[in-house]
Amino acid sequence: MRAELQNRFTHLFVDEFQDPDPLQVEILMLLAADDPAESDWRKVRPAAGKLVIVGDPKQSMYRFRRADVALYQSVKARLVECGAALEYLTVSFRATPALQHMI
Repeated sequence: MRAELQNRFTHLFVDEFQDPDPLQVEILMLLAADDPAESDWRKVRPAAGKLVIVGDPKQSMYRFRRADVALYQSVKARLVECGAALEYLTVSFRATPALQHMI
């Protein structure tokens, strides 16, 4: 099943990743793996360009559903260790200047 899904999904994009639970992380990392034989998600090296995650640890709020912001930090560190680019958004694209001024 894993091999079939790895081939079917050439790109994985996960938004709101600051609230992953352990099973979600394991599934995601194994699907993104460049080595289908690797079974430990902590050792997985994602295939280049296959995985994009977006998350803001300050917005993590689902601990009651097994979400763990430390897990988010761990995955982020692993991805950077494997050569992923870490980008920070410093501009809000959700609120217009007029709305920001009013607030």
